Formats: sequence, C-alpha cells, structure tokens
Amino acid sequence: LLFLSKSVFSQTIFKGVVLDADTGLSLPYVNIGFIDKGLGTVSEENGAFNFLFDAASLSSLDTLKISSIGYKEFKMSFSSVLDQGSRSIEIKLEPEIVSLNEVVLTSSKRKRKSKTEKMVGYSFVGQLKNGSWEGDGALGGELVTKINVSKKKRQLNAFYFYVLKNTSDSLLIRVNVYDGTTKFPEKKLSNKNIKYTLKTKIGKVGIDLAPFEITVEDDFSIGIELLKVYGDKIDLVVAGDDTPGVSYRRYVRRKGTRCSSSKFNYWRS
Repeated sequence: LLFLSKSVFSQTIFKGVVLDADTGLSLPYVNIGFIDKGLGTVSEENGAFNFLFDAASLSSLDTLKISSIGYKEFKMSFSSVLDQGSRSIEIKLEPEIVSLNEVVLTSSKRKRKSKTEKMVGYSFVGQLKNGSWEGDGALGGELVTKINVSKKKRQLNAFYFYVLKNTSDSLLIRVNVYDGTTKFPEKKLSNKNIKYTLKTKIGKVGIDLAPFEITVEDDFSIGIELLKVYGDKIDLVVAGDDTPGVSYRRYVRRKGTRCSSSKFNYWRS
C-alpha cells in the first residue's frame, strides 16, 4: 500500500490545448515531451492533451518541447511545467516558413510509374526480427529503419511494410522520412504530415508517397509514428528482415506501454 501510494503521488498531470498562433485553430497530433527523456505524448484531433508523467524521474535541468511540422518549437522548463499545476494551458505555436531545398523536396511533377522504378530496402519478410507496439499504445513512439542507397537523385513514390499481427480496430500513424547520413534520425526531409489509417490485420501495407514529392540523394531513414489508437487494444507487430542492419526506436514511456523495434520491409523509389 505504501508503494502504491508513493507511485500515485509522484504522477504529475500537464494538460492544455495547442493552437496555431496566427489563426487560433487547434493543432492535432503535436509532439509533446521532455527532451532526451522518453516521456511524451501527442495532442488529440482537437489539439487537447493530457500528459501524465513521473516528476520524480526529472530535474530542474530538463526541458519540455512542443513541436509540429511546419511550426517553430515551443519549449518550457521543468519548473515552469510544475508551476502550471493542474491548470489548463494554451500553447500557441508560430508557423515556420520552411525554405524548400531542391535536394530534399522537389516541386516537379512526378513521372508515371515505369519499369525503371526500383525497390530499395528489405524485401524479405523475416520472422526472427520485428517491430512492435504493445500496451496502451506508446503514443508518439516511433519505429525507424535506415536504408543505404547509391548516391543519386531519386523520388520516393511508395512505402511498403508487412504486418504480422494487428489486434487494434485501426491505428492512425504518421510516416516520417529522415536524413540518413547522421548517427540518429534527426532531420526530417519533408515539412508535410504524411498520415495513414492502418486497418490491415495481417499482410502487406503500401502508403503512397508520390503526392509529397520527397526526393533523396543519399542514405535515408524512414519509419512510422503512432498518433492514435481506435478501440481498446494495441498489439501491432511489423515484420523485419533477418539480415544485419540499422534500425531505431523512439520510445515514449507511459504506464503499461512497450515499444521495440527492428528492420521493416521495403519501399519503392
């Protein structure tokens, strides 16, 4: 009883809504979390969030970051978060003018699919390695794999992966593409939200990337981020490749959650 009591009282709630500073409209699926601590969540469709975390695991040196594609980051010190108490807060994000680099994004029209299109990545559906989400969903958690390619300009037209198991009614995920030349996935190569509702229980999933006109000239990393769980179950297992490779996870620690990762399958470019 004493242990449970301490556990309950160490939980802190930080709640509020995220808005566009110019329009006043709510912003859905905004990332909210403490930098390098694996503690975070994402805002709901109406911009609201209710972030429950263990304050005992943080210190005055920690910083909360609120970020969304196309907006300037908003940061708060840990002490400011505590000072907010149980009061609801309005966080207004300022739109960021993104300068499009032609090496990363192109406004040129996509060419029709042809026999010259090639698959890059991992086409073998392995059983020994996989990526999974279990528990309450680990909202904001991410599974990413690195793809090594020859240095030439190519457009990413579609992203494929294979679902081994999915017990959820459906999952809202976001596809993120990163520069693959850094040690960890940090720099995103698109300023657009690539969202997809995953309903497949078992089988191959294909997500169209052509409308987003993403081009790369070097190694890149690609993965899926969990935004929302529809229903009361979350147990997603994505097939990996059994050969050696580099993969990553962004693990958001929440009560009763677990997020592990390995390599995904392949995508067409």
